[in-house]
Amino acid sequence: FVGAKYYANILGIKWFCENVIPLLEPNIHLWIVGKGMEVLEDELASDVIHVVGTVDLLAGYYKYADTVIAPIFDGAGMKVKTAEALSYGKCFVGTAESEIGYMEYCPDDCKGIFLECNTDKEFASTLNSLKDSGVQKEYQQIRSFFKDNYSLQAIENKLGNTLNELR
Repeated sequence: FVGAKYYANILGIKWFCENVIPLLEPNIHLWIVGKGMEVLEDELASDVIHVVGTVDLLAGYYKYADTVIAPIFDGAGMKVKTAEALSYGKCFVGTAESEIGYMEYCPDDCKGIFLECNTDKEFASTLNSLKDSGVQKEYQQIRSFFKDNYSLQAIENKLGNTLNELR
């Protein structure tokens, strides 16, 4: 989980730790990374929950992760954490809230690795089955989905096309 110390992130990750972690297979570990999240260490850290908190660079954590989760139930607009995970080609499991602006454009070849879960049982079932199926560290189709739709180049192209149409 990647997210800064913000109420929606705190609520979501606490909910996940309290409700989903007990339903996961024992060898599944959660890493919590993000600015200010070290405040959760005393409350959440365990043998399977590793609270890292603030780091200089997120890249190593994204590359190391098998799956990125986003149990976010509140907020507005598109979530940067979702775009970041997609940019690294990660298998992504998030709530409907965390996937706003992404899921509706998700191509068919990404649907088995860009997954929506909204309950503890859905998250647990999905994560346990992903562990058993052998998740890859990077999925090119997820990276392409990001690059084609959400990268700076994609936005510049879409804006340029729109401006050309207005001429």
